[in-house]
Amino acid sequence: MQSQQVRNKILSIRSTLNYNRIYTPTRDELQLIAAQTKDKLTGLSFLNLSIRFETNRLHLYDTSIIDSLSDQLWDSSTSYQQEQWTAYANDVNEINLSILRANEDLLKRISGLTEPQIVNSDFEQNFFFGVSFP
Repeated sequence: MQSQQVRNKILSIRSTLNYNRIYTPTRDELQLIAAQTKDKLTGLSFLNLSIRFETNRLHLYDTSIIDSLSDQLWDSSTSYQQEQWTAYANDVNEINLSILRANEDLLKRISGLTEPQIVNSDFEQNFFFGVSFP
């Protein structure tokens, strides 16, 4: 009986989803998904996250229902749609890789700073070099 309840819940959710946000996410939505995960995404995992964002908008948070819905949509989608989700997943992965590279470059530059900061007051001394307690 619970299986029938789950199916009914999924059907109810499917009728309220904004499929445009799932099938054709904007660049901003891709960046939002990239900010929410640092894991490498596949097409299916991207679809799952897209559905999670859409169901959160609808105030639906049951992860087992969302996972089942993701699997159903993936299994019933065309190979073209699956390729699109995989391409979006690759875009998100590239966004995260770019951020990682930028962070590594920044840390490398910071570690290369060897000139001490010139200060004119005790406040600046404490700010840049830390406070010494007697």
